[in-house]
Order: sequence, then structure tokens, then C-alpha cells
Amino acid sequence: MGLQTIRKTAWLGIMAGILCLALITAGLGGFKISAEEADGSVSASIVHRHEGSEENGGSCFRELFHEHSEEKGCYRTVSCTVTVHGNGGFWSQGDAYCDCHGQVHEIYQNVIKKHSACGAEDQYTQIHFTEHHGPGTDGFRGYDSTTHTDKKLDCSHEGEVTGYEMSCGETEGAEVAVLTVRPDTTQWTREVKLQAGYEIKGSIAVASDSFIWNGGAPSAQNELSVESNGTYTCRLNAGSNNNSAEAEVSVAVNNIDRRGPEITELTYAGDWTGGGVEVTVKAQDLQENGNPGCGIAEAGYSFDGGATWKENIHTFTENGTYLIKVRDKLGNEGEKSLVINTIDNTAPKIHIGWDTAANVRVNRVTVQAEDLQPDGGAGSGLAEEPFSFDGGKTWGKSSQIDIRENGTVT
Repeated sequence: MGLQTIRKTAWLGIMAGILCLALITAGLGGFKISAEEADGSVSASIVHRHEGSEENGGSCFRELFHEHSEEKGCYRTVSCTVTVHGNGGFWSQGDAYCDCHGQVHEIYQNVIKKHSACGAEDQYTQIHFTEHHGPGTDGFRGYDSTTHTDKKLDCSHEGEVTGYEMSCGETEGAEVAVLTVRPDTTQWTREVKLQAGYEIKGSIAVASDSFIWNGGAPSAQNELSVESNGTYTCRLNAGSNNNSAEAEVSVAVNNIDRRGPEITELTYAGDWTGGGVEVTVKAQDLQENGNPGCGIAEAGYSFDGGATWKENIHTFTENGTYLIKVRDKLGNEGEKSLVINTIDNTAPKIHIGWDTAANVRVNRVTVQAEDLQPDGGAGSGLAEEPFSFDGGKTWGKSSQIDIRENGTVT
């Protein structure tokens, strides 16, 4: 089985000072730790560890069975008789010359030699003699029995396991596989895909459901999508049919930013004005743990609820409630409401009263005034010298004037 890994995108360079992906779970015997790579990947090198023993066997050790030997008393001595039995009729097969009988016929017969005790198989053969010298005469002893001694197996330990010996063929500490987990990006993002792959380098069997993410059930899925920062683990599911342990890689993900910036301060003059109110916004972009996030966008501020975006200073020319927003480089937003109520472009309302009787020498005019906003709320208030009876040329504190001549008073 070769390298099984996902090459979805080219690996991006690591953002300095932002991402730290180097945590490997310690204490898991059976693999070595490799250094974090520039693309954020982390690897565990799985090495062979002998399991089992010469006393109890298991994994790396195979069974040794009883081997028969004379020293162990596996054989006993037996006396075996070999007898010859006819296995068919007789036939002549040519002539022969005999000193005493001259020209004679040579006779053949098929026979079986049987062993009585040694366990040898029956031997099919032939004996021959002449027509005048039959079996048993003149030295032809074809049917006679013979005896010999032999060693016969007589052991009750057949198939018995006597011990164990190393048989795995691997070297202690030899690298048999490498498990690698890498993120699809090391830049700031709203989601990270962790991609796992492994390379077989020795004798190891990996299950078809090769990956165990975060201690869950084995799965053939070699990719895990995560939306929050944290430490994620992947274990190579080598099962129990090897002695390398199940390698685990731990990856610390710190480059996910799904949290909007926070508006920390709104600075503006709180005095009444007849013009506009300039507002300056200060904001910070932090992660949940207080570490910096991806940062405020270049045009990261909106003073109209997100319709338009600009720098962090804006002048409001009308009173009202405004939704100010700030966004980071990934589009995460934060917001805050602001009430502007110090712009006063509405003139005070006045009521003029005077003596309506005719033919008077002096007529006293009295002015009553109040400064209200269009919604009926209080305005900025009357000036310290709010009253003028000459069209605004001069001003005073008195709201009354005595008129001694007929005419128009403004």
C-alpha cells in the first residue's frame, strides 16, 4: 500500500507568529516524532517493537513443535520378520545352463515381501529359479523368512508445542510506516481541513477504515473539517495484527477566526452643535483566548449598518440612532449602536404678548421662548443673552421692552 493522502491544494507558506502546529502526543510506544514541516504538517514515524516472548509466544514468535529423536526416547527397538508371499503364477522366461542338468528353463514368480513389525511398506518384487532347482532347494530360498531389528516410533508427544522462536523478520526499532496530518492552509481562515495520509515502509497491516479522528470510530475518511481552534488527533488504525501500536498525531489549530472584532471606544464631542458630530471608532480583533485574530479589514468600518465601508472616522449631520459596524479581514463583524442627539438646527419657538388697549403712551412687549427639537425634546437651550428687539443687532437678557412709538418691532 502506498502513500494515501489528499493533495487538494498547494500548501501555503506559514504565517509568521500566528500558527503553531507541533504538538505530538507523547508516551505512545511504537513510533518516533518528526519535526513540524513548513506547511504545518506533523508526522509520526511508526517503528517496530517486538511483542510476545519465547516463553508465551505471541505476535513476533511462532510455535516450536516436538521433534522425535532417540535421545528423547521416542523410538523402541523391534524385531521384524520379512515373509515372502506368492502374488501370481509361474512363468518361464528363457533358458539357462545347469552343470548337473544341462539346458534348463528359468522360472519366475511375482511375490510380496511383508514386514511384520518395523512398519516398512510391502515390497512387490520377483523371485526366480530353474525347473529342476525349485524354491527351497540347492540354495534357492525365495520363500524363506528373514529377520532384522528396527527402531519404531513410540511417542505420545506428537504435535506438542515445546516453545517459541522469533519469526517476524523485523528489526527492533525499524520504521514500518509514517502517518502525516497537514492542514489545507496555514493562513487565517474560517475553516481548516485536516488531511491525513500514511506511507508503508515495512511489515504492517492497516485496516481499510484507516483513520481514527479524535478518539472516535475508525473511518476511511482521511479528511476532517474543523471550524474552531483546538487540538485535534488522528490515529492510524493498524489494529491488533501488528506490533507497532496505533500511531497518533496531535495538531494544534490556531488559525481559525470566526469571531467578529469588538468596538472598544466611540469618541465624539458631546456638546450641542449646529453643524455635524465627528465620531472616531476604536476596535480590536481578538480570539476567544485573548490572542490576536486576523486583524481589521482595510476599509473595516461602516456607519450606515453595513451598506458602505470606510475608515474609522465619520461625521454625522443629523440626530438619530446609528448602527456602527466593524469587520475583520475574513468578514467577521462586530457592531454597536450610537445615539446622536446634540445637533440643534431648530430655532426656538417664541410667543409675544403686549397691551392691546388703544391710545396708550407706552406699550410693554413681553416675549416667551422655548428651545425644542422637532420631536418635542429639549434643544440646546436659549443663549445667555437670548433676546433681540432690533432684528438681531443687539442682544440682552431681558424678555421685555417698552414701546413708546408706533411701528414694527422684530
